[in-house]
Amino acid sequence: MTAEKILAIARGEIGNKESPANSNRVKYNTAYYGKEVSGSNYAWCAAFVWWVFWKAGASALFYGGKKTAYCPTLKNYHKGQAVKGDYRPGDVIFFNFNGGSNAAHVGICESWDGAYITTIDGNTAPTNEANGGAVMRRRRAKKYIVGAYRPGYQGQVKPDAPGSGVTEERKAAGAAKALDKSLAGTYVVTAGNGLHIRSGAGAGKASMAVLPKGTRVRNYGYYTEVSGVAWLYVQATHRGVRYTGFCSGQYLSKV
Repeated sequence: MTAEKILAIARGEIGNKESPANSNRVKYNTAYYGKEVSGSNYAWCAAFVWWVFWKAGASALFYGGKKTAYCPTLKNYHKGQAVKGDYRPGDVIFFNFNGGSNAAHVGICESWDGAYITTIDGNTAPTNEANGGAVMRRRRAKKYIVGAYRPGYQGQVKPDAPGSGVTEERKAAGAAKALDKSLAGTYVVTAGNGLHIRSGAGAGKASMAVLPKGTRVRNYGYYTEVSGVAWLYVQATHRGVRYTGFCSGQYLSKV
């Protein structure tokens, strides 16, 4: 499962609303509870996030495949995957809009620029951030973020366990489309504003991080060609996090 797929499903729900207004009667609650529900006890921001992962066939990435519609419970369960300050597409973001530290609302990160985060949320609106009744794309200042966790998406890999038999070469062979051993080696990022490492080949794929100019990446000869440009399947480390994904070969120089 990739962050890109999760976001594609979430984006497809933008504009959906509970009906009637202020009822919490919405399809995400119906799926979550297994029946139609309504009333003040059924706030549904977390139920929406559950629904997205469930719809994607990735329930295990939300509360270990179980159910919770309570933001603090979800935040606490995933504390071992907590991230702060380096938010990426697909991260699950917790908010509080009243100055508190508890998780009062949740959404899925679409982008982060260091000061503002854009998320796709359920049960929100400009007039009521945490109980607005609609699925929307929202842009908010970082001061409202009280926590986040990063699901174990494909492309965000940990170092191989000793004896696992899963080498970086084998991962690359499964992800890329072509092999040219002459491309294998170490590259340096040349783009002045940094270079996105993406979940797939092509500028439209989800960005996992922006690698600063001068960052070194490793390629094993695997790549995918998109519109005449070779997108290299690379391994890189940025801010202590190890990534495996695609970078445009136009902005990499072999060293």
